[in-house]
Amino acid sequence: MGLLSQLKKEYKTLSIVGMAKNSGKTTTLNYLIEEAMDEGIVLGVTSTGRDGEGTDLVTGTDKPRVFLDTGTIVSVPRKLYELADAGLEILGMTNYSTALGQIMLCRVAESGYVQIAGPVNTKGQKEMCREMLAYGAELILIDGAVDRRSVAAPDTSDAIILATGAVLSRSMKKVVETTVHIVNLYQLPVLDDGKARDKILLNLNRERIMLIKGNKTEMLDLKTGLSPGIYM
Repeated sequence: MGLLSQLKKEYKTLSIVGMAKNSGKTTTLNYLIEEAMDEGIVLGVTSTGRDGEGTDLVTGTDKPRVFLDTGTIVSVPRKLYELADAGLEILGMTNYSTALGQIMLCRVAESGYVQIAGPVNTKGQKEMCREMLAYGAELILIDGAVDRRSVAAPDTSDAIILATGAVLSRSMKKVVETTVHIVNLYQLPVLDDGKARDKILLNLNRERIMLIKGNKTEMLDLKTGLSPGIYM
């Protein structure tokens, strides 16, 4: 039994997050897709950015393309639809738009390479995943754009796979320390129900950092990017 089959028993959505550019995120995505093909698992594949192009649009270097098997459910913007080598059956238009046009949900009718893109915010990704499951996807892989880690929020993904490596630093010690720090952040315990949680929920829309100590609450005059992604 492969890794993906084991993950499928516990999760419905997996996010693949890269610690940095060229950390192996797309390579990891392709490995899981290949396992799904071997195991006969119907995947849903989407992205918070753009992936699958043969040349990196930022660095101009070669990058892995994304090959999808027949039956895969994939999110593709209008402008990328014609660039696919695969045969794509359009299942429906969505309400999500990107710089590459309105996003379509497609089923791969003929295996081949596909450039993928999806909603850039957590709310859109969550809704997209529900639609993919309704179309028959057994497991959804969310390809996270560089440093866009909000897609790994518990409200969007059941679990994450973190791609990391030497690209982070020439120092192995720093690579390990940075990776462990991010892993620890992802494993922070959920805040139990109580006064502290109630105060946080009441002030979510203020987009401010709160200090809570006992019954005292202090709202700091500092903006944070933690909450806006929830409501976009």
